[in-house]
Parts: sequence; C-alpha cells; structure tokens
Amino acid sequence: MAGYIANSTGSYAQSMYGRWAVPSANMEGGVDLASPGGTPVYALATGPIMGVGNFWHGGGSCLYQGGAGCTPGYGVVTTRVDVPGYGLQDLYYQHINLSPGLAVGQIVQQGQQIGTINSAVGELEMGFNANWGGVWGTNHPAPWATDPRPMLQALMTGNPQPVGAGGTVLGGLGGVGSGILGSIGNLPSSASITTFLQQFGLIFFGGLVVLIGVLVLFFSSDAGKETAKVGETAAMA
Repeated sequence: MAGYIANSTGSYAQSMYGRWAVPSANMEGGVDLASPGGTPVYALATGPIMGVGNFWHGGGSCLYQGGAGCTPGYGVVTTRVDVPGYGLQDLYYQHINLSPGLAVGQIVQQGQQIGTINSAVGELEMGFNANWGGVWGTNHPAPWATDPRPMLQALMTGNPQPVGAGGTVLGGLGGVGSGILGSIGNLPSSASITTFLQQFGLIFFGGLVVLIGVLVLFFSSDAGKETAKVGETAAMA
C-alpha cells in the first residue's frame, strides 16, 4: 500500500486487486495486498473491535459455522476507526492468523499486532463496512466502500482526500497516475512547514543581529565618527 501511494501507476497498481476492479458479485470486499506468510499485521488505527474470528468458504452455513464441505477462509478482525476526512468506518483485516486474546469490544491500539499473514493465502485483504455480518461486524456507520484505497491512504498519511458531489473522490482512481493518489506523497507535511518557518526565523534574526553589529562597529570607528559629524553639520544647516 505504501508503494501504491508513492507510485499509483507502477507495479504495485497492477499487482493489487479488489472490489473496485471486479463486480461485487465476485465477493471481493476490499483491496488485497500480497504478503508472505508469517508477515506481522499491525492495526492502522485505534478503535474497538466490532467483529473477530474465523470464517469459512463453501456457501450457505459454511460462512460462520464451517463443517463438511467447507474450507477455511481464515481470520478476520474488524475495528471501528475514525478516518481523517471520512469519519467513523468499520475497517476489516482478513486472511490472517489471529493474535491470541482478541475479543469484541476490546480497544485495538494503532500499531498493535493483530495477527500474521496466513501462508496458505499469502495476502491481506482490507476494506470498509462489508455487509457480510458476523466477523465483519454489523450496523456499520457508513456504506460499503467500493474503493477502500483513499480511506486506507488517509489512515496511513493523515491526509484526507478531497471529495466531490455525491461522495466521489476527486482526481481519479483505479490505476490512473495523475490523480490525488499519484500526487499526495509530494505534499508538504505540517512538520516540514514548521521546520521551514523555524529555519527562516533563525536566518532572519541572525542576519539582523549581524547587521546591528556591523553598524555599531562602523559608527565606533573613525570613519563612522566622521560620517556622523557630517550628518550633524548637514542637519544644522
């Protein structure tokens, strides 16, 4: 995801896939990020767990119960987080081996490890407000996100994406390189602006001190005293 933010038209854009690129009937709920098995998964933001546990493939009752004819779909953690520029959203992390002790209602802290990538899947799926219930949570605060990338980016960078009429993200999405996603990495942060102002202030006041020192030395010299006398004579005239 960090690679995609840095270059949305590069190899990361081609290797990523998810709900924005395929019909929702394909049951893709978010963005799938290829990762080796055993890779630690850390929470992007702080928030309470709305759903946690394992799900199953196979249709019907398999999704939540498993059993004969069902295949494991692995672990899911869903947390309610405040996304900059978007408000509360239910963010899920899927296809992971869950860290022990996670439970509904528990507060997950940003940066807390919540699991590892399951080697049988080799990817992490992330999305917002999936309408599957159970481990994905219920009563979501917002609609299912058809493209989760702007909100994931906002969580990673703290920079909300501009939104136009009808909730459309401005600048273009889905692999085009000239939109908001392609350029957001070049925007100056508040920290860099603060550093610039601090440096400018030091240079300005440092130069002012040097100027005053030069003037003091000049007027204390013979040439300075002569200049001062000429000025006084001109003023009296």
